[in-house]
Amino acid sequence: MSQLPAAKDYHYIHLQSAAEKTLIDSRLAFYQVCKALWEHVETHKIEILGFCLLRNDIHLIVTKPATSLDEFIVSITGIYNDWYNLAHHKRGRLFTSPAIHLLPDAKLLADCINYIHWQPVKENLVATPEIYPWSSHKAYLTSSEWPWVDTEPGLSAIARHRVSWVRRYLKFMEHPVKELEFPKNIQQNTELAHAISTKPTLKTSNINTPQLKKIIDYVCTEYRLSMDEFKGLKRHRSASEARSIVGWLAMEFSTGDIAEIASKINADTYLLNHAINELSNHQLNYLETIKAKLIELEPQIN
Repeated sequence: MSQLPAAKDYHYIHLQSAAEKTLIDSRLAFYQVCKALWEHVETHKIEILGFCLLRNDIHLIVTKPATSLDEFIVSITGIYNDWYNLAHHKRGRLFTSPAIHLLPDAKLLADCINYIHWQPVKENLVATPEIYPWSSHKAYLTSSEWPWVDTEPGLSAIARHRVSWVRRYLKFMEHPVKELEFPKNIQQNTELAHAISTKPTLKTSNINTPQLKKIIDYVCTEYRLSMDEFKGLKRHRSASEARSIVGWLAMEFSTGDIAEIASKINADTYLLNHAINELSNHQLNYLETIKAKLIELEPQIN
């Protein structure tokens, strides 16, 4: 193996979906991730050495950006999280805590490139890495494929002479590496893991989550609305806001998707989704207060 270029910090980042949610489910989703990566090459002065996008995982090999690696990961996951939730009319986080590993030498960098490009085969998605369209493997064979992927450090880690890069890469990719052995003295950034894996809401996994009817009853009581007023059968100036709050709470407690919730509370799906986003942007503390009260009352109303 050759030596890595000086003054470069190479990192392997493994992003996994939270609660086994699907991350990449279409060509459009794939291009959204690629678009975000491409833009960050410029805005964060970062080099993307390799990627592989799978149904529940995203594998990245990058250099340390001009800003910070933490900021890059929070930004890239946030952009895609927002797009995904908007496109699928959902709420909540997509990603769990990231695994981040320093690649201090040429062998580990080369092995990592091999590792991520073989992942689709290991997950029985394709027979060979060449067939899988959503990785940077083809960028290592032709510069016209994903031109924003910087293959030079990886290829130079595999072969010293430029004229033999592609040939040696193909030879190197004939068999997958068994496993990656990362330095054990690298400390993970716990603050970054917290930023990715949490959001400013109360944890509800250990409580009884209220059903939609109980959420509606609670909000109607708080706003002093009858059921007819809540559903718009009788006019009331607070009914629209109450329906939006019910929609937000229902999405938080995962009682259904936005279309299902809208149909049950006599609301338009698009307008309800818009209202929920507006509330989240401008009244999040208020929403969290209501949610906390509902959580406290839940054992009493079961």
